[in-house]
Amino acid sequence: MEKGEEGMISQCVSILSQIVQFDEPYRKLDSLMMLRHALLAALRRRSSTESSEGAAATSSMGNSLKPGGGGRRGHKRSLSKIVLCADDLIPIFSLSIIRAGVPNMHAELDFVESFLDERMSFGEAAYCLTTVRVALEAIELLPTDR
Repeated sequence: MEKGEEGMISQCVSILSQIVQFDEPYRKLDSLMMLRHALLAALRRRSSTESSEGAAATSSMGNSLKPGGGGRRGHKRSLSKIVLCADDLIPIFSLSIIRAGVPNMHAELDFVESFLDERMSFGEAAYCLTTVRVALEAIELLPTDR
């Protein structure tokens, strides 16, 4: 794992570890949402770095990769529009959950879901809860060395 990736995981672990400190379900949910937002911000920073490094490499190649210069016509990479799907989030959430060592993570999620206002059962909050729940299920499916 690269240094930048390790820093991203450490930040996720730090945020996730705080979930046990809160007594209110909305504060617990906020920490899960912060986890997702921190991950997105880290990936934007990484993408920005890779894009600037890639621009230096392609400038020596002439016009072949520039918009309108052959190759992928009109292609522009948008750093502000990074879309993360569950396939991207589940492995990172799973690793963060394992490293954070939050005891009874299922119970933490059950608590949030039990007392969550029905209006919050859609949208970003629900997506975040479901993604963490699936990450927990993925951890349970991992083979053990025992």
